[in-house]
Amino acid sequence: MQVTGHLVLEGSDYAAKKTSNNGNDNNTDRLAKTQLRKMYPNTKYNKNVIDSLSVVDESITNYELIAELLQYICLNLEEGAILVFLSGMKEITTALEHLTKVPFFQDSSNVVIYPLHSSLSNAEQTAIFNRPPRGKRKIVLSTNIAETSITIDDVVFVVDTARVKENRYDDLNKMPTLTECWASKAATKQ
Repeated sequence: MQVTGHLVLEGSDYAAKKTSNNGNDNNTDRLAKTQLRKMYPNTKYNKNVIDSLSVVDESITNYELIAELLQYICLNLEEGAILVFLSGMKEITTALEHLTKVPFFQDSSNVVIYPLHSSLSNAEQTAIFNRPPRGKRKIVLSTNIAETSITIDDVVFVVDTARVKENRYDDLNKMPTLTECWASKAATKQ
C-alpha cells in the first residue's frame, strides 16, 4: 500500500462491512488506528496506509492492490519473473480477469501471464518455465502447487496473499471439505 499509494476506503469492496454499534462505529475505527500506530511506531508507513489497514477486510483478496503492486514491480524494479500465490483456481481466474482489465497488462509487449494450478495439462504447466524476451515480464499466478512441488528458476519477486485451501474434516456433516484459511508462517517463509 505504501509503494503503490493504494487506498482502501470505507464502503469499498475490500473494506470490512460495518455492524451497528448504537451509532458508535467511529470509536471502534479510531481504536483500530491507534492500535496500528502503536504496532508501527516511527515507521515509514504513512497515514493513508494506517487508515486503509484499519478498514480493510482481510478475508477478501484485494485484486486491485495485486494489480497495482504487479504494475509497480514491472515498471520500477529489476528484471525477473513474479510469482503470485493465490488460494485456488477460482482466485487465479479472478486475478487474471482483473489484470486483463488494466491497460498495462493488456499490452502483450509488457508481460506474459501464466496461470498455474493442478488442473492444467502438462504442456500448459511446462510453459511457465519458458523465459520471456528481455524487457518483457513473466507473471505466474499460482496456487501453493509452486510452493514445494516445482521451482521456477527465474522468479525474483513473490507476492503472497497468505491464503490457501486445505482439506479439513467437517464434524457436523461428517465429511472432508476444502476450506480457505490463512497459510502458516512456515509455509509463507518457504
